[in-house]
Amino acid sequence: MSNPIIVHSIPVNKEVCGGIKVHYQLAMLEKELGYDSFIVYDDNDATSVKWFDHTCTEYTLQHFKHDILKERNQKVFLLIGWEEPSSLDILPGLVEHKVAYIQGHVYFKGKAAYKDVDLWFNSCYVKHICNAEGMVIPPYLDGHFINGTRPIWKYFKHRHRLLIQERKQGKEAWEKVVQYLPALILDKLDVVILPNVDELLFRDELKASDIFFAHSFPEGFGLPPLEAMSTGTLVVGYTGGGGSDFMEDNRNCFIAPDGDSEAVAKHIINILSPKYHNTHEILINAYRTALYYNKSITKDLLGIALEEYTDGKQ
Repeated sequence: MSNPIIVHSIPVNKEVCGGIKVHYQLAMLEKELGYDSFIVYDDNDATSVKWFDHTCTEYTLQHFKHDILKERNQKVFLLIGWEEPSSLDILPGLVEHKVAYIQGHVYFKGKAAYKDVDLWFNSCYVKHICNAEGMVIPPYLDGHFINGTRPIWKYFKHRHRLLIQERKQGKEAWEKVVQYLPALILDKLDVVILPNVDELLFRDELKASDIFFAHSFPEGFGLPPLEAMSTGTLVVGYTGGGGSDFMEDNRNCFIAPDGDSEAVAKHIINILSPKYHNTHEILINAYRTALYYNKSITKDLLGIALEEYTDGKQ
């Protein structure tokens, strides 16, 4: 008998997107847990995701119906969609259980919109804001970010490489911060605004940097600051909401209220002050935080969530 089938119904997104990546992460873990897991796009022009390494099997909806369901004569055990309820309606009459994996409160439609659908969340913050019941299953850092060895703490005395992602208006966010930075501080910064790149290049850019400006808000989780923590790069900026699951001000990063450019500038000025000596402790705490978000923990949580269906919902 064939393994139970799990389908991830997600929108086409050809650019770097953490919300897409986590579905691929879960699909790979589901395979390790003994399920046949597939990524299915409701778009016949969909192409394989290229900006990170994965072993997932990707299908358009038309090909999945023909090549898998018709061939096996088997229903889908679990369909996992995203915030848009219509993502759970792609296989009418062919699905036993449905889950909406909520990764952002901004796009949450309200509990009434998910009738006969269970909810999973990518962060405790999103679950709290949505005021709904369900498992919290966070993303994890891939092995090329967490390799089991403590990174070399990179902190240079005279010039500091500050990295900003261009996506989600990173350049504009930095321009607002610059207004509050004196020329003496700006002269010490080597600012790099990074366009969308694959995750291996992003990792290398983080490792080459001293400071990462987490500029994006709102965020359901916010993976880039966590990735920065894993590479020994000091994180300064906003939690975006979801980052509050792992970002702690003056313990593993420096937090400003979302959108408060002046507060970000004050943090940077303080960090570059000759009198500031807490950087090493902050970086160690940040790395320890990053170690928690590993594949093993996410796999255990996912296994518990899936057991609810195999044990109690069939």
